[in-house]
Amino acid sequence: MKVASSILLAALLASATPARARTFVVDQSGGGDFTTIQAAIDTVDTRNAPDTVVVHAGHYAEHLNFRLTTRFPNRTVPLLLLCPSGPDSTTALDFTNTRNEYWFADCWWLGRGLGFVSRCVPVPGFGGPFPLRWEQCKFFGGYDATSYGCQRGEVADCDFYASTRLIGYNTTFENLRFHRAPLVTMKECGTLLYSHCSFVGGPTDTLLYSIGGEDMVFRDCSFDSGGVGMNLSAFDCCGPLVERCAFRDLDIGVLVRPHSAKNWSAYIQASRFERCDQAVVSLLGDLDLVGDTIIDCREGVVLPSPWGTLDGMVFDRITGTALEMTTPAVLSTENGTALLTNSTFRNVGGTGARIRRFPAASGENAVQLRDNRFEDCDTAAVVLASRVALQRNVAFANDGAGFVMTLTSSTGTDSIAYNTCAFNLGNGISLSTTAASWPAAVRVVRNVSAQNGGDGFRIGAGYTGTFANNDAWQNYGAEYAGVTPGATNVSLDPKFCDLVNGDLTLSAGSPFAPGSAFGWAGAYGVGCDQALLDAPPLADAASLAVRPNPARGVVTFALPGRAATGALEVLDVQGRRVWRTPIDAGATNVQWRGEREGGTRAGAGIYWVRVQRGATTTQTKRFIWLE
Repeated sequence: MKVASSILLAALLASATPARARTFVVDQSGGGDFTTIQAAIDTVDTRNAPDTVVVHAGHYAEHLNFRLTTRFPNRTVPLLLLCPSGPDSTTALDFTNTRNEYWFADCWWLGRGLGFVSRCVPVPGFGGPFPLRWEQCKFFGGYDATSYGCQRGEVADCDFYASTRLIGYNTTFENLRFHRAPLVTMKECGTLLYSHCSFVGGPTDTLLYSIGGEDMVFRDCSFDSGGVGMNLSAFDCCGPLVERCAFRDLDIGVLVRPHSAKNWSAYIQASRFERCDQAVVSLLGDLDLVGDTIIDCREGVVLPSPWGTLDGMVFDRITGTALEMTTPAVLSTENGTALLTNSTFRNVGGTGARIRRFPAASGENAVQLRDNRFEDCDTAAVVLASRVALQRNVAFANDGAGFVMTLTSSTGTDSIAYNTCAFNLGNGISLSTTAASWPAAVRVVRNVSAQNGGDGFRIGAGYTGTFANNDAWQNYGAEYAGVTPGATNVSLDPKFCDLVNGDLTLSAGSPFAPGSAFGWAGAYGVGCDQALLDAPPLADAASLAVRPNPARGVVTFALPGRAATGALEVLDVQGRRVWRTPIDAGATNVQWRGEREGGTRAGAGIYWVRVQRGATTTQTKRFIWLE
């Protein structure tokens, strides 16, 4: 009896011992274990150690079927289907799988290097991760799948060449490449993350359609050459996050639209838009952009909403308007704030920021512009709204006006304070109202407007608000137009550190430096010990100077390096030469009366003067020419 029991126990133990992993080779020519991929798949023992199927190069006319109906033990090492020659040399028609009804820890099959010619529509697992995972594969005919609870997506490091649909539930998709393969994606629940994916389209393609709410993230992705890069919408109040993505050569970089009439938010952070017709267009909703760069686009951001936050943005080389925020009439009773802060606008062919907002029913400032800089725009900022806060902004060397503000309501609080406007061809700060009367609480205080081509301050008729502690200095028009300056407003040199080159910080000796008798005025504090133009002249190699600046009729250039011969050039803002004259040794100045080399007259605008004197001395200065 004991002997029989021992024999039976040994047999049972032997049968319970897992089989060793096996490797099967598939070769169409008969040089392996099988001539078809399906035969190898059917032979694999999924209950034991992970077998490997190696497929030699060839085009296999097979519809692969992975049968996964048996409940298998949880495993961390999947079965392998490996194609060493890669997806261009090793292909099948498509694949499917039987539905798996059980929970398991990870995918059962991992395939690498296989190409699929036809559209693949796998069946997801029920209540668990996706049973198949593909890496370094190519889907030439399209792909349509749903992932439930898979921490890693069922595809990674793969290429797609036809329309693709991915629905995720707590899923991460990494290193996917879409080649004129529009992606439709949706988050059903949990988190859906796309990381380091690339999308390349054709002239009118929409590269990605996304439907989902919060916890849907696109990070470190790129979108190139198409109609629309991302078409975003959401079911609920919170939309997706787009972070550190790149958008290039698109009609519209990101199009934000509601999935229903309900407003919702979208977030775009630390992303870059280049050579787009329009970088971001929001049809309805609250759009937050933080730390994004928009460069070489026709238009920057178009946002028709009473809400919106832009912080730390850079707009550069925009041919049209950089920021357009216009509230449609349907939202005229909605409360909200349009917030623009810490952003830079430069080289903008149109208006830097144009904001038109219906009167706010109640609440705080409906439009807030704080700590922004506008340089080389047509006009810095135009605001038509009520409850406006314009604070600590700079408008420098713009082709038109600095800040143009029109108040649309006789109620509420409006504040225009601590701004600096200098070297603009038009007025520095303009303020008017379309309401029957001025708001009682409007304040224009501690602004600096210097050396503009128009008026320093132009205030509309009948102004009744506070106007105090402002400075208007050497503006070509009136210092104060439409308002009596009174005793608290002055016309003093603010002593910028280097006005001509755009350094509008104050020298320590400025009458408007913090702690001075007058008190702080303007956007910036102290940035140097002494203003550059206050420095004593040197006997030789002195700094190039421009007098007057702005200039009309004639401008004088005081020359450096008197001992050497050289040449002086006037350049436009694109760096093209307008005029040139030789400089004799010992010459101390050159005058220019606006003539061009071809005999025509130079128009009003921003120009550069460049002096080359001797072998090493080259200096440039920027100046305003008013004809």
